[in-house]
Amino acid sequence: MPELRLQPILFQSRLDEKSFFEWAKAIDCVRDVALVGETTILTVEIPTVEDARELISLFSRYDLDFQHFGPLMTDETRDMFLDEAAGWDRDELNPDLPM
Repeated sequence: MPELRLQPILFQSRLDEKSFFEWAKAIDCVRDVALVGETTILTVEIPTVEDARELISLFSRYDLDFQHFGPLMTDETRDMFLDEAAGWDRDELNPDLPM
């Protein structure tokens, strides 16, 4: 199962941090959320379309690096992840970059 290792996240308050972890845990494809030092680790299964929407929303809200999505793309979610109109760059979704 892929582990997404996220850079330190800037939370605006304790409730903001709590909201991030609750939201991440509520996404069906997320199997675990852990904080190791300043690194947040999401252990995920390949997302469904609905899960992909939630991951995109979560990453957008907390200004997280979209490069993690490359290895998670499927035929069903590829267009959603690559939708340039959504405000991110296709290069950020390079599946060859480390997770």
